[in-house]
Amino acid sequence: RGAEIAGVLPLFELHAPFMERRLLSVPFGVGGGVCGADRDAQDALDAAALTLGRERGARYIELREGRDGPGFGVRSGRHARFRRQLQPADAAEWAALPAKRRNMLRHAARHQLTADVGTRDAATFHDLYAHTARRFGTPVFPARFFRALLERFPEETTVLIVRRGSIAVAGALLLRFGKAVQCARPAR
Repeated sequence: RGAEIAGVLPLFELHAPFMERRLLSVPFGVGGGVCGADRDAQDALDAAALTLGRERGARYIELREGRDGPGFGVRSGRHARFRRQLQPADAAEWAALPAKRRNMLRHAARHQLTADVGTRDAATFHDLYAHTARRFGTPVFPARFFRALLERFPEETTVLIVRRGSIAVAGALLLRFGKAVQCARPAR
């Protein structure tokens, strides 16, 4: 609006041999979509995405945010969304976890894994992330990208590092927006 940015919608066009063309908001992430200052900005970005999809001949547009709007629908199912409300107490949170997840956490405790939450250790995280990305054949963002995120958004970003003794074995970059926390880049 005028000189101010009122919203952003990253869209990537994916088209490979034997696959139909599609537009995707975050190809290498589990969530993402419209970031708008208000409903008008969100609606304008939705409309622009639909227009671009028609112009590019996309079979569908995937926003991965779970917001329903004209021309969009929310998918459901086991692998459609990874979002849930947190419980008010530890015991209730533990009980709300599926049995398999509780077993995995017990397994981690038996193997003396610890989690360092809130670290600013971008270098350790990047080493873990780059190893994971290369293993899956996905592009690796440079370390300076993650350092810039942590520096520019100190209140909205957190690095989590899981260690076995002194050895870092997994990590995640967590992004906070409003009351939601998104795991932007898991690494192990």
